[in-house]
Amino acid sequence: MGPKLNKKEKAAFKKLEKSQFAEIDRRLEQERLQKEAEEDARLKLEAKITFEKKQAWLKAEHERLQVETDSISIFMNMRDSSLAKIEVVDLAILDWNLYLDTSGLPHASKESSINGYLETMYASLDMDCNSILQTLLDINKVVYQAEELALGEDQKGNIEMATKYRGYMQKLEQMGNTRLDSTTSYLLQFSYDLWKEKQETLVCGKVEDWKLALWINHVKNPRFRVLELPTLDMIVTLPKQFALANVAVRLLHQTVIPLYHSRNCYMPLGGVFVIDVLGLPPQAKIVKAWTLENIASGGALINLGYPIPVVGQAIPSAAALANVTPFGVEILIPSFIIHWNPTPEVGWWDEKEQVWQIEGITDIVYENEAHILSFQTTKAKPHAVIQNRVKQMPFTSWVIRPTSSCTALLTLKTPMLDILLNIGDGWCQLLEPQIAECKDIQAQKLPPKVLLQQLMRRGLNLLPEDEDKSLLNVSIKDAALEKYICQDMALAIPAFTLASSSLNAKAAKDICVMRIQEIPEPLYPPTFEKSKVVKTLVYRLKGNALLDHSDKLPDYPDLFTKLLDDELAIYHVSILVTLRGVCTESSQEKMESGNFAFMECVNNLAYALRLFSFGP
Repeated sequence: MGPKLNKKEKAAFKKLEKSQFAEIDRRLEQERLQKEAEEDARLKLEAKITFEKKQAWLKAEHERLQVETDSISIFMNMRDSSLAKIEVVDLAILDWNLYLDTSGLPHASKESSINGYLETMYASLDMDCNSILQTLLDINKVVYQAEELALGEDQKGNIEMATKYRGYMQKLEQMGNTRLDSTTSYLLQFSYDLWKEKQETLVCGKVEDWKLALWINHVKNPRFRVLELPTLDMIVTLPKQFALANVAVRLLHQTVIPLYHSRNCYMPLGGVFVIDVLGLPPQAKIVKAWTLENIASGGALINLGYPIPVVGQAIPSAAALANVTPFGVEILIPSFIIHWNPTPEVGWWDEKEQVWQIEGITDIVYENEAHILSFQTTKAKPHAVIQNRVKQMPFTSWVIRPTSSCTALLTLKTPMLDILLNIGDGWCQLLEPQIAECKDIQAQKLPPKVLLQQLMRRGLNLLPEDEDKSLLNVSIKDAALEKYICQDMALAIPAFTLASSSLNAKAAKDICVMRIQEIPEPLYPPTFEKSKVVKTLVYRLKGNALLDHSDKLPDYPDLFTKLLDDELAIYHVSILVTLRGVCTESSQEKMESGNFAFMECVNNLAYALRLFSFGP
């Protein structure tokens, strides 16, 4: 045991010990900082090497894809040139038909003609029910023209022109409504003379399947309740309030749908039946051989709504709204309506909310064979047979199979139906389901979107919209990607069957997945679902990659996962390049010499159906 340290020596020892520990800490910190600096330098070097490798890979990939693009540039130029020539021919046929047209109606493709028509129509007046109905039918013909042109521009991706034609549709419909109101105002203004001369309180008309009736209550009759109009195939039972009210009731039944776009899930079918409650203009007075007419209103129509407000009030009282007596309606509805329930739903148009509502409509009865619909309603509004517009969505599967060098067959399975469409060089044709409601259009060959629009009007809606995703809980694919895949996959249709893949719905919105199968002989196609030579294509905006492997084989999931790795998968700019060396020379030749109008029709139909967003 050493000598005992005094106080001074202990302090010196502690100081020395402290300085030694501080030195150790300094050296350890220095070593740590040096290691951090070395690690940081190593990571930066690795990141630099990785970045340079990535840039070199991207450059090589870009050059490779550019070579592929150049290799199909002649084909794509031929395609664009051929489609442009087809459009020129179509325009020439349109001009010739316009030259031969003697209807006197404008064509929606001619802006000056439309503007002149609008100006002329606003300046003229129809003086009876049949005249205004004929005018509305004529206007509707021009609206249909504008709609077909808009659908055609949709297929070309020309949003500006499609918007222009839809603008014409809105202007024409607004003009038609104005003409109808002007005629109604005119008839109401001179209804007193009609009553005095012929004791008539009802004027009506029918042109084709459009019907108009105007009941003017000049004579108070507490017992009068029912408007029986056998020539118009309608019966309307009026609430008691109308027997003693100085009002008019306008009834319009048109078999086309106005430009309503509901924010909820409903769509109208077979036209609308409109009930309007209108105020009567003051009766003209004769004073000392002078006829005095009230022109303060300028002929404006007064829409009172229902329940009718008490004189001096702008809106009905709360008590009146709480105790509304319904109208009774019995009408003949078009036979082409496909409603999936034994008793169809009926709704009224809520203009404020822009939706079809069912509140206030009761006692719906439908006579199927006679097509007579009756219901009770508390609303003086437009009414229609309505149904869920996404009833056939999402699609459960789809297959497009070539049947010749320029025709194909689309089999589209929905939750309710198997739908078969024949596809040709610019046209589509409904083959199944063969139902009476679609019999008139099954013989027609129509552009893809025009056919789908015709089916939608009947109640078979296959035209999805982006806003429908909330109703169906589907993930909408990237729009540019979906346009690209529809256009590109159509190039393979002369020699390959194209089909949905269950993996597509599980993939992110920037990835689309489909299956393909080579068809050496369209007349004797191999069975698709049982085949072990079906291949998978994964599409991204940069291109597509092929899994030359059947989805029936056990190692398929692992191989598919590799397709999503940029470093492992080889993507190509077009399916034409992807299939080189994978298919037979005969199939390659079929694709490269295919009918461009036919392939473009497949493209347009696939994108109109949004197969990759609203299908599996």
